[in-house]
Amino acid sequence: MQNILVVDDASLIRFRLSTILKSEGFKVYESETAAAVRQNSFAKDISLANIDLILLDIYLKNENGLDLLEFLTDKYPNISVIIVSGANKTDIIKRSVKLGAKDFIAKPFDKKTVLYKINNLSGDNEKKEVIESEESYKTNLSIELNRSLRSKQAFSIVKVVLPEKLEVEEYIEIKNFITSKIRNIDQVFVLADYEYLFILPLTNKEGSKVFIDKITNITLANTEIKNDHFIIEDLTFSEDISGEKEPDVKNFNEYRTEILKKMKL
Repeated sequence: MQNILVVDDASLIRFRLSTILKSEGFKVYESETAAAVRQNSFAKDISLANIDLILLDIYLKNENGLDLLEFLTDKYPNISVIIVSGANKTDIIKRSVKLGAKDFIAKPFDKKTVLYKINNLSGDNEKKEVIESEESYKTNLSIELNRSLRSKQAFSIVKVVLPEKLEVEEYIEIKNFITSKIRNIDQVFVLADYEYLFILPLTNKEGSKVFIDKITNITLANTEIKNDHFIIEDLTFSEDISGEKEPDVKNFNEYRTEILKKMKL
C-alpha cells in the first residue's frame, strides 16, 4: 500500500494525517471536497485508479462523506476506505461498514491508532502488534473508553489464551480462524505467545458471549478444540465496572485503571 488520499475539509486534519503518513514513507494526496474526488481532479499526477487507500471524513462541504463512500465502493471497489470522523455514533459506524468502509478511526486520533488501522489492511500488523502490543492496546483502550463514555454505548474486552500444547501448524490455523471472525471495527493485539486481546466496540455482554463462542469452538483436521480448552477472560463496560448506571466521563482514569486491573493487563 503506497498511495493514500486524505479527504477532509479541515486543513488541520489533512495536515496532521499527511504528516503521520509521510513519516512512514507513504505517498499522500489531499482533497477538501468530495467533488474533486469524484472528478479525479484532486491531483495532477495521479488518479483514483492508482489510489490504494482513502481516509475519508463524513462531514464534507456540500456533501455527506457516506455518499462519496457509496460512490467509491461502486466505482472503485479496489480502493480501501477508512472513515475518519468525530461522528462515532453506533448507527453511523454500522452504516459506514455496510456501505463498504474497511474500518473507522474516531477523532481525535493519535499516530499509533492511524498506523495500526492502516497496517491492519495491508497485512503488516503481526509484526507491529508483537513489538508495540502493550502501548498500542492501552492507547486504543483509552480511545474506546472515551468514546463509550461520551456515546453511552457499551464495549467489551476479551482476553484469550490458546492451548500451548498445539502443534505449530494447529496454532497458525487457529490464529487465522480467530482473526477471520472479527469485524473490521474490532481490534486484536498479541500480548504474548498464544495470548490475544480483543477490543470490541459497540458490543454488550450478550455480544461478547456470542463472540467468545464463535472463536472458541474450532474443529481442525485432526483436533477438536472446544471452549474449555481456552483460558478466557472478558469484561463489558460499563456493566462490569463500578456498577454505575450512568458512568461519568470525569471518572475516566478510575475506570481505565479498574479495567486494566480486572483484565490483569
